[in-house]
Amino acid sequence: MIRIIRDRTAIPAGFRPPGNAKKELTLLSARQDHLKRLQTNPKAGHDYDSSWWKNAKPQLIIESAGKCAYCEAKTTAVTYGDVEHFRPKAEWWWLTCCWDNYLFSCQICNQLFKSENFPKSGKVSPAPFTVTVNTTPAQLQAMAGKLGPDPLLAAAADAHFKALAKVEKPDIIDPANEDPEALIAYEADDDAGTVKVIPRASTPAIKRRVKACLDCYGLNRDELCELRYETYEALADARDTLAEPGISAPRRAKLLKRLERFVKRQRQFAGMSRYYLIDLWKILPATLRN
Repeated sequence: MIRIIRDRTAIPAGFRPPGNAKKELTLLSARQDHLKRLQTNPKAGHDYDSSWWKNAKPQLIIESAGKCAYCEAKTTAVTYGDVEHFRPKAEWWWLTCCWDNYLFSCQICNQLFKSENFPKSGKVSPAPFTVTVNTTPAQLQAMAGKLGPDPLLAAAADAHFKALAKVEKPDIIDPANEDPEALIAYEADDDAGTVKVIPRASTPAIKRRVKACLDCYGLNRDELCELRYETYEALADARDTLAEPGISAPRRAKLLKRLERFVKRQRQFAGMSRYYLIDLWKILPATLRN
């Protein structure tokens, strides 16, 4: 997992002012309708429409280089992938149409593992407005466009989600709002042919948060550990070649240039490659971590 870098100049019009107000008004009306239905049916579900966020997918794919934001496997090569709500819409209903709550995820991480889960040690942040069955259309209109931060203002969005995290104390890592590489490391098993995600440090907080990611995103599922090893094996072979005493300068330079491609954010499992090539083996400089 690596940090997702938002391109705020490319956010689709429907998710930034004034277009986001229209989406949020539809969301507010659906929220009110849900509250009304709960009065007669305590098990009534929300009636949120995936069309509200599906147009976000093309840009989210660009921001994550076609990879799942959680497991970093190349997703678009084999499946459509999902627009994932980091804070689940069932509880954080007011962030359902919020650009900064979206990530591109593979369907296994999203649907099979994370789903509506959000492990935390704090409490759910309160909604910015209170909607009841008696809220008037004019009041709903006044709320529209103000449920989340303006996605064009990076500082405002950053402050907004830092404030949420302070209250909620989430255990899982949000790759769009913090640096996963500061928390995550990797462990290769040559006999098993696997690479597992492990905590980068043994502090209780880091161990707790990485475990939450393993459970919530399924980062150490068998297929993923084996797929990581295929990349790791290429890295380890290159490392061994570079360590040979008779390697020529041109051969060394060519190998290093090839290894640089493994740590680019576009590459599958770039986080793992950076850990080994930059942090553990110190073959490449930290300046290549972009």
